[in-house]
Amino acid sequence: MLKTTLKAPRADKITTGIIGACNSASEIAEAIHAFWGSSTPGSDEKFILNKLAKLSQQSEPSEDEINGFTGMTIALMGKSLKSAKKQMFMGSSMLFVPFVNEVGNTLGVSWFTLENERVWKFIFVSGDYFRIRPALIAWRNAKAVEERDAAALRMRAILGPLQESNLSLKGSVVTILTKRVGDLLNGRLVNIFQTTGVSTEQPNPLTITQEQADHKQPTTRLNGNALLNSLSQPAQATCDEAKQLVASYLDPKNTMSFEWMNIRTMFGDAAEQVKDALVSGRVGFGPANSLNGCQNYLQRASSAASGWLKGMIKIPVEKVTPVIDEMRSKFLDASAVQDDAASEWVNGIKISKMLMDEYDTNAGKEGAFIQDLKDVFRLAGGKIKTLKVIELNRDRSFASQGKRLISLNPAGGKKTLWHEVGHHFEFTNPDYLKMALAYLSERVSGNNTAIKPLKYFFQSHYADSEIAIADALSSPYVGKIYGAKDVKGAGSTEVFSSGFEYLAKSESGAVSLLNDDQLMQFVAGILKEVHGL
Repeated sequence: MLKTTLKAPRADKITTGIIGACNSASEIAEAIHAFWGSSTPGSDEKFILNKLAKLSQQSEPSEDEINGFTGMTIALMGKSLKSAKKQMFMGSSMLFVPFVNEVGNTLGVSWFTLENERVWKFIFVSGDYFRIRPALIAWRNAKAVEERDAAALRMRAILGPLQESNLSLKGSVVTILTKRVGDLLNGRLVNIFQTTGVSTEQPNPLTITQEQADHKQPTTRLNGNALLNSLSQPAQATCDEAKQLVASYLDPKNTMSFEWMNIRTMFGDAAEQVKDALVSGRVGFGPANSLNGCQNYLQRASSAASGWLKGMIKIPVEKVTPVIDEMRSKFLDASAVQDDAASEWVNGIKISKMLMDEYDTNAGKEGAFIQDLKDVFRLAGGKIKTLKVIELNRDRSFASQGKRLISLNPAGGKKTLWHEVGHHFEFTNPDYLKMALAYLSERVSGNNTAIKPLKYFFQSHYADSEIAIADALSSPYVGKIYGAKDVKGAGSTEVFSSGFEYLAKSESGAVSLLNDDQLMQFVAGILKEVHGL
């Protein structure tokens, strides 16, 4: 379709591209005839199709051959599907469809598959269509770890432009890949994701048994408790003072306070139970068998009583919050992970720009997302290998180990970001998963089937399949388990995700300390080990 402009060969970009695709004098002669000498319609397209067929039939075409082909196609058709239609086919579907139909016949797919921008570039712009098969064979044949990692990085580079923001493959991309390499993947394209894993990004090996974790966990938790009590505001003493302060407010003998009268007015016959919850520090949820924590009473209270109780909860929480602030600062200060290393890790993650923009807007500070992400990596001592994508989500945030991603709703802010990264801390470190299961098992005194649906505790909606241990945690969600209906069989938990969240939102960490559910002590013990304190 270029004969109106290419009357004779000349040293321009298009001519150079065409001649550069030729491997012999005979091919050069063929190209000259096809593009400048022949009056037969479509001879130029036939030349491209012949080159395409020869390349696609080779088991391992050379880089010179691939680059020569794409140099020609880019010169003739540009770097997009839109430009190809305009430059070579003058915007005419009548001219374009027969060409892509022949391309489809050559590659074994329908012409409709080639109407996908990613697929078009895969073949005619990057040329990775010709590289992926030998790259996959190299990955399969790799023996040494270094060889396998190099092949995985090559596969990742090839697949990257074909993937959605969450790393999935869709539609026409699935079709072209299945046709090209499906036979090397046992007919299951999903197996292709196994080829992109690098050893340095795989979870750490499991080195302890559950029995060993059960034995180690109490000591780890006690070490965390010792660390918290060594702070400038010791955790236990501060919690005791906070409870005493609330007790003084609710003491009828205290002539400076009328809160003891308010609690009777607001809660009537339940006043003593609510008072006991406040004075005892049960400002979160109560035990599963009694549901007598402040949060339980809030769910049943009138609007006026709820407002009053929230105000009373705030008193001890504000007293204890600085303990969590100091705990967070202590671990960040102790981290051996410097800012440049954290930045390098962040740069290796594919992050939605829209997500970052909305997160920063909500935080009221440009760069807040990146800083919060670097900080949680440093908090974790750099022990996070399984996170490669953070995508935007308008619904409930979640983390996926298989897809190596976090799907984040930016409305949740720092606490939600740290929560989801906490999951990847557990994904990366299976030893810590065993320790988390030991912590949960201890909470139910070894009764590993003491499980209830989350909606038993919350008024908000949870699916029947969402279950947690039946214990007196500050939030029952901390006890949620996945993959089994008993603690020891669980494949993941909410222990570290909640712990990291509570370090991001100090008020929640304070509630946990007051509730004395030992979560923050356990997490402190693990992080103490991580940072070598």
